[in-house]
Amino acid sequence: MANNLIRMKRRAAGGAAGAPSSLLSAEPAYNEQDDTLYYGKGDDGSANATSVIPIGGKGAFVDKTSAQTVAGVKTFSDFPVTPSTAPTSSYEVANKKYVDDSVSSAGGGDMLKSVYDPNNVEADAFDADNHVDGTTNKVFTATEKTKLSGIEASADVTDAGNVGSTMHGATSKSTPVDADEFGLIDSAASNVLKKLTFANLKATLKTYFDSLYQAAGSYLTASSTATLTNKTFDANGTGNAISNLEVADFASGVIDTDTSLSANSDSKIATQKAVKAYADGLIAANDAMVFKGVLDCSANPNYPAANAGDTYRVSVAGKIGGGSGVNVEAGDILLCLTDGTSSGNQATVGSNWSIIQTNIDGAVTLTGAQTLTNKTLTSPTLDGTPVAPTAAAGTNTTQIATTANVVATIAAATIDGGTF
Repeated sequence: MANNLIRMKRRAAGGAAGAPSSLLSAEPAYNEQDDTLYYGKGDDGSANATSVIPIGGKGAFVDKTSAQTVAGVKTFSDFPVTPSTAPTSSYEVANKKYVDDSVSSAGGGDMLKSVYDPNNVEADAFDADNHVDGTTNKVFTATEKTKLSGIEASADVTDAGNVGSTMHGATSKSTPVDADEFGLIDSAASNVLKKLTFANLKATLKTYFDSLYQAAGSYLTASSTATLTNKTFDANGTGNAISNLEVADFASGVIDTDTSLSANSDSKIATQKAVKAYADGLIAANDAMVFKGVLDCSANPNYPAANAGDTYRVSVAGKIGGGSGVNVEAGDILLCLTDGTSSGNQATVGSNWSIIQTNIDGAVTLTGAQTLTNKTLTSPTLDGTPVAPTAAAGTNTTQIATTANVVATIAAATIDGGTF
């Protein structure tokens, strides 16, 4: 007859303690190292257990006969029964019979060391140093007893002397906060003791000092950035000065950029650009003479573009208005007579200009006697009896022949009738 055997997984003694890493669903396994039987609990859908749990063996459960160490807190629903013999070693459980026997054998009223000397102090059980505070009742220290002895009979804790002594002995605090409290004697309420918070003290002092001095922020310091409203600043006062003013520092409408200055106001400040444009407009409208610079006429330049009143001074003599222009000398003034005159030569724009000759010594006048030296007269018409230097008889040049020269030349000539 064949033997029917049930076999299960096992781990032989000497191997690692603990559960196997995995089991099939409902598969058992026994670890001989820690004597624990494990079971594959649950099914993940592929016949594999979802967890491995201990279900038997003295490695996981209390054994009835062998000595074991049971870990963790165990709570009994009923009182466990111990052996009938009395405990003999430390940390063995003392049962009720043992305690009753111990108390009865000590005699009625006897003091037990276990009760009156729980800290095992080898000294007088009544020594206060051996006493400990209870939950409700406490043991006074020497310092506390000294404090109590210093309080007068029937003393009031609000008594000024006691309060002062207590405050003097209190721990110091260097920086109070608003919620901190001060004690004070209320003179308006029969001098009873009252309290005052630091916040109330600050508020009271602020109200008082504000009535004596300017409030913070209402005066200026070297580093102030406050805004002044309806204030007069004496800029001419000793040591006073205003610096770093910018356009943005003025109120809206104070800086006037209108080039016509139409506001005509004493409360506005015109910009440099507006003043220049206004002055330029007045000058242009009234054809005022405006000096524009100097002109070097040695290369016979054209007239520059200009408006009426524009003036130029000749720095080097030459011609103005091109090669066919007018001769000018250094120091002569060119004055434009017509607005919008463009640059051009004598033929195109010369009539828009007037030349003021400043070299009076070299000027030619049309009245009175005058000697011209090294001057060229182009197609002149001479009225009256002009006088010219008389050349020697027989002179044959472009020099003017005076009547005296003609008479002398004829007188010196020989008239020959000639031959046929």
